[in-house]
Amino acid sequence: MDFPVSYGLLMRGLILFTNIIDPLEQFNLVALFCNKFFYLIYFTNVSLTILLVLGTICFSVLLLNKVNFLHWTHTLSKNIFLFVKNVCQNNLNIQIQIFLPFLLFTFLFILVSNLFGMVPYSFTLTSHLSITFFLALSFFIGVNIFGIFMNGIEFLNLFLPSSSPLLISPLLIVVEFVSYFARVFSLSIRLFANMMAGHALMKILAGFCWNFFITFSFTGWFAGLLVFTIIFCVIGLEFLIAFLQAYVFLMLMVVYLNDVVNTSAH
Repeated sequence: MDFPVSYGLLMRGLILFTNIIDPLEQFNLVALFCNKFFYLIYFTNVSLTILLVLGTICFSVLLLNKVNFLHWTHTLSKNIFLFVKNVCQNNLNIQIQIFLPFLLFTFLFILVSNLFGMVPYSFTLTSHLSITFFLALSFFIGVNIFGIFMNGIEFLNLFLPSSSPLLISPLLIVVEFVSYFARVFSLSIRLFANMMAGHALMKILAGFCWNFFITFSFTGWFAGLLVFTIIFCVIGLEFLIAFLQAYVFLMLMVVYLNDVVNTSAH
């Protein structure tokens, strides 16, 4: 086999390899199982990942309750619990016992979902707007029902700040109403955009890396190794962002919950 033919096969193999290993491939919705007769059972990669995330959380909780000889696991679980508890205590002006399990589970679900996305050939739930919007909308509906149940008619104080001039009260009500319902979009879009941006950045850097490598020149290989090093730094940054975005989502939930429950202070 002469050199041009072997070079062409190598180039074709590299192109095929770059198409297979795609950080953005996880955004494709794949039907893993479908009922062909009634279409009532439609099991996708999203459904599988949700079950894996929930299974990981449940298994970890059960394992930490049973296994006592692993000191680091006990310390890790205790620190996570204390972290969420301190966030709630510092930002909620009410008793947090009834909210702590829900907030802790939501924090763990988002954190584990973010970390799942760092596993090769996995699926990042929080990089999809439909998932983050469902989480935000469910929390928004639930916390408003709870706020109405606790405060009754005083719940409407959220839309009219205290000591506001009567003349501009209609305008203030409209502004507060719009900003209040915009919380659903701020919660969902912030998490979705940050997680998607990280994977898109890795896709762009991976494309640059392969383009440099396939030049088969010293300069190209040097630039490819440099970009490859940057990719490793971005991966480390993504692990930090995975925790940071879970913390931001938790913090905003606690702040919104405090506003709804303590409407008498507005």
